Formats: sequence, C-alpha cells, structure tokens
Amino acid sequence: MPLGASRLRQVAALPLFRRASWSPPETSGSVTYIYKTPHMVYGNRIGHQYDLSIQKQAGINRYVLNTSVQLPPGAKLVNAENVGSNLVLQDDAHVSVVYT
Repeated sequence: MPLGASRLRQVAALPLFRRASWSPPETSGSVTYIYKTPHMVYGNRIGHQYDLSIQKQAGINRYVLNTSVQLPPGAKLVNAENVGSNLVLQDDAHVSVVYT
C-alpha cells in the first residue's frame, strides 16, 4: 500500500488507494505515493504491462505529474506512457509501462 494512503476497496481484482490533500484556493499542494507493484503487473502479447489511472479532482485546472518506474532486474523497457518528471496535465491521466 502506498505510504500515507488508505486502501479504499478492491474492484475487479485491482486495489484502489486514496489520499487526500487540502489546499486553499489559488495555492498548490502535493500528494506522493511510493509503492511496489509485484501483483499488479499482467502479461500481454508483447511482455509484461503495468497500468495506472489517475483521476483529476474537480476544481483542479492543471496538475504536475512526476512518475518513475524501476523495472525488475534484467527487464528491458518496450514502451512507457506518461512516465517522467514535471508532466503538466489538465485531465485524467493514464500511466502505462510495457517491458520484457
């Protein structure tokens, strides 16, 4: 479970996590999740895939997403979507990593 988060529920064999952060209007705040995903990776026709959905909260015009992924030893990255630092987003986001 991500540090500081609470487990919300299990949906279709996938865990959902939440963590709240309050910021007054016209100010900024941040939420950080650090976790391992050994049971959330699934096989596809290319290799192994991990998907993460991030839901933009109402009232937020834009937000900065910083995502990093550490692959298992010996793995090779095939594709990464929305992985990196300081990605400025205005809508929900989908993070995806495919590796062999």
